[in-house]
Amino acid sequence: MNIRKRSGSESDGRNHLQNTLLEEKVREEKNYQNGNIPLDLTRYIIKMETFNPSQLKELRLKQGITITALAKRLGTSTTQVHRLENGLRRLTVTTLFEFCDALNSSPADLFEFSGSVPVTGVVDDAYEVLPLTPTSPKQIISPRLVQDMQNVAALGWEPKSQLKPMHGHYMFYYVHNEGVPEHAWGNRCLLLLNDGRQRVGWPIRDAESFHIDSHEGRAEFNVELTWASPILAVVPPFLMNRLKSLNDLKEV
Repeated sequence: MNIRKRSGSESDGRNHLQNTLLEEKVREEKNYQNGNIPLDLTRYIIKMETFNPSQLKELRLKQGITITALAKRLGTSTTQVHRLENGLRRLTVTTLFEFCDALNSSPADLFEFSGSVPVTGVVDDAYEVLPLTPTSPKQIISPRLVQDMQNVAALGWEPKSQLKPMHGHYMFYYVHNEGVPEHAWGNRCLLLLNDGRQRVGWPIRDAESFHIDSHEGRAEFNVELTWASPILAVVPPFLMNRLKSLNDLKEV
C-alpha cells in the first residue's frame, strides 16, 4: 500500500480547510446562541431520502398557520408549499431550514428519535478511525435516518490539530454484510481496509485499481477494500444537543 506524501500545495489546502471549518463552526455557534437557524446544513444531513415530507404539513398545522400565510413568509406561492408538503418538489436541506425558520422551529423537531446508537470509534485528523478513548461516549441519541435503525452506529470526531473544529461532530453509518456495495463508490464512507485499518474517505475505482480520496485529494493509492458503508449523516454538536434536549423532554 502506498501512502502519498503531501506537497506544499496540499499543506496550503489543509490550512484553508482548517480555516473554513473554524469559520463555519463560529458562525454556527453564533447563529444557534442568537436563536437563528443556519440555512446551510448540507455537510451535516447528507441523505434525506428517509424524511417524510408530510411532517412539514403537520408542523405547520401544529403552529396554526395557513398555507397562504406560510407561503407569504417564504416568499413563494401556495402551490410550491403544497408541493413541498406532499413530496412533489425536491426538498433540499436549505429549503428545509427555510421552512422551519418561517415556523420558528428547528429541523431537529422534525426528525424522529430512534433512541441511542452505539459509538464504535473516533476519527482523527488523518481520517483514521481509532478505538474509543476512556472519555468517549459509548452511546448517543440519533435521529431516525433509515427504517432499520437497529443496524445504525456512529463515529465521533476527535481531531486534535487541523480538523479540530470538527470535534464533537458525529457521523452515522449503516452496519451491513455486503462487503463493498455498488452505491459506496464515489460516496463518503466508513472503510475497512484489507490490513485491518478503518478510515473515512471516498472509495474510487480507476481501471483495476482502488484508491481513497479525502477532502484534500487522493490520500491512498492501490488499496484493498474489505468493507464500506456510506455515511448517512454528519451532525454537529449544537444539533446533537438539540436532539438530546428534545429526547429528554419526551421522556419526562
